[in-house]
Amino acid sequence: ECRKKGIGKLLLNELIERAKAIQEIEILLLDVITNNLPAKQLYLSFGFQMFGIEKMAYKLNHQYFDLESMSLLIKSKNAQ
Repeated sequence: ECRKKGIGKLLLNELIERAKAIQEIEILLLDVITNNLPAKQLYLSFGFQMFGIEKMAYKLNHQYFDLESMSLLIKSKNAQ
């Protein structure tokens, strides 16, 4: 079990830093199951913002879940 050890935070931070180093990347997008509160809290702590919900978008073990779409602007579109 890797939860509550800060591994997700380290990985997400590394991903964001690497994305910032790539000039063409301006925004990061992700989807998270709406009831996955620990993941949502992690993404929110990095500044991700919710921009939409897709109902019954994910099926696991014969159960459907809603997906929440989130984004993080890492570069201003006007920055060069």
